[in-house]
Amino acid sequence: MGQAAQREGGIPADDIILVGSPGTGAQKAEQLGVGADHVWVGAADSDPVTHAPSDLEKSFGIGGHLMDPHELHFGQDPSSEDFGGNRFDVDSGVPWDSHSSYFDSPEEGDPRSLNNMGAIVAGRPEKVTIQARR
Repeated sequence: MGQAAQREGGIPADDIILVGSPGTGAQKAEQLGVGADHVWVGAADSDPVTHAPSDLEKSFGIGGHLMDPHELHFGQDPSSEDFGGNRFDVDSGVPWDSHSSYFDSPEEGDPRSLNNMGAIVAGRPEKVTIQARR
């Protein structure tokens, strides 16, 4: 999604929703072609995929992380302040299952993720519960 949105002509969408993303290849939400205020990010703090290490971190360990703590495997952490999108509230889940819980039905778990994505898709951003950026 992130790569396609950055190409000439972008994607035919009003909003972009990223869930469990280890980066998009973009450094800023505004590079995704829909405006930073139309980029929505769901990232559970317990989701290990949303913490995938950058090449710097893999090469230099903690030193690489300290150089840019918001850089992930595929670019800037979409849930970070530096990226600039809207981070919506999601089910925090448990580490071994949190990456798979964003689309859980209310019967399966916490409905926050689906409720917020539904509000975005319905064009009702005022109904989205926001979570603090990293």
